[in-house]
Amino acid sequence: MHACCKALQEYHRTKDILHVKYVLGHKTLRATQRYVELYENVYGDLKPQDYIVKIVRTSEEAKQLLKVGFEFINEIDGEYLYRKPRID
Repeated sequence: MHACCKALQEYHRTKDILHVKYVLGHKTLRATQRYVELYENVYGDLKPQDYIVKIVRTSEEAKQLLKVGFEFINEIDGEYLYRKPRID
């Protein structure tokens, strides 16, 4: 599992930045804070279950997501996050 996915998953589950810091093995809270900010950028006021979130590393993968309605959210550590609203 990508570190970014693990961070978002753990923060969503616990809302505990210190727990996420420990799980990721960060030495500083500042390093972990960027994942919390990313979480807030990705989900905003909506709940995570309202979105489908994908992480890609290549421009070809990004193109495929854009073709099916995903929007770019952020880049962290060479991984690019995209999301689109879940339609049920």
